[in-house]
Amino acid sequence: MKIHEIQSQPTAELNAALEAFESEFRYPLGTDSWFRISHGDDYTRFFRAIGDARCFIATNGSQVIGTITSTICRLRQPGGEFRRGGYLSDLKVATPSSGITLLRLLRAATDWTLTSPTPGFCVVMDGTAKSPVSYTGRLAVPKFVELAKVAILRIPVDRLAGVPNNQPQLKINACKTEEARQRYQHLTADCFATDGGQSSTRSLMPPIGLIASDGSVCGILEDTRRCKRLFRSDGTEMVSAHLSCFGFRSCESAAAMILAALRHCSSLEIPALFVCVQPEDVHPILKSSQLVGAQTVEASATVFGHSLNRPGKWSINTAEI
Repeated sequence: MKIHEIQSQPTAELNAALEAFESEFRYPLGTDSWFRISHGDDYTRFFRAIGDARCFIATNGSQVIGTITSTICRLRQPGGEFRRGGYLSDLKVATPSSGITLLRLLRAATDWTLTSPTPGFCVVMDGTAKSPVSYTGRLAVPKFVELAKVAILRIPVDRLAGVPNNQPQLKINACKTEEARQRYQHLTADCFATDGGQSSTRSLMPPIGLIASDGSVCGILEDTRRCKRLFRSDGTEMVSAHLSCFGFRSCESAAAMILAALRHCSSLEIPALFVCVQPEDVHPILKSSQLVGAQTVEASATVFGHSLNRPGKWSINTAEI
């Protein structure tokens, strides 16, 4: 086994092996379907959009048998202070070689990221076979513990058809993405959060800043199609936008922003929107926006980490998962 450390576009040979390896992994979509992920011909681009990234690739001969990515990002603490944070993601291991490959990848990633007192975190979809609690805390890999739960929604644009046109609406205006980012910091001051990364690096559509006229809600509409695409079991692309840097004062203002984002998606012929919220806010937001219905897919995820035991919610961007 060999561990490769890459931080830029891989060679064509390694990228082809990564594409073949990645295509074997299936993720559930509802109860009777699945999707797969493709990072395209520049595997590290998605992670470079988040921060200073290193992808660690385990190979056996010409075959990829495991991956993990470690990204140094700006992690905001509750109260507003930014500090260096290590975001671990993209952990995938071929089943026959899972034990030793997993440990060697974890050691490589944490040795690079967490050599100084740097807090680390990861986001894991619930239902994943193993959580970080079960495979960290040994062989010099720091122990990760559960920190928070989040809810990820995928809302079809078709749901707009059921929303009355006479519904009272908060005025949502387009703005510069930097203005939305600044407002996001204010509205999520009690949360752990990244700085949102570089939307223009990962988004095929021009990122759109959105903010309410009264400042009660903000977000950035983007996609990840420059460097991460999802494909259904029938081979068709599952095109979606993401509402990143999403901060709000109330579930009513959050609902107004989601409706505005869906209307932008409709005009751009993007069929669905991903957004991440606190689990307790899901029903109030969907009820306020009149988007409650079976077509909206809800999935739960858990944030794990170490050296981050301070109280606080987590605001996660679906464009960075």
